[in-house]
Amino acid sequence: MRWNLRLTAANKGIWKASELQRNLAEHGLVISAGKMSGL
Repeated sequence: MRWNLRLTAANKGIWKASELQRNLAEHGLVISAGKMSGL
C-alpha cells in the first residue's frame, strides 16, 4: 500500500505545508519544518 500524503491532504482542503503541520500538531504530532519539507 502506498500512502500519498499530499493527495490525502488536498482532498481535505489542506494546500499548504504550514496548514498540515498545524493540524498535525493539534492532534499531538509535532513535526519540524525540516521534516515537513521532506513530506
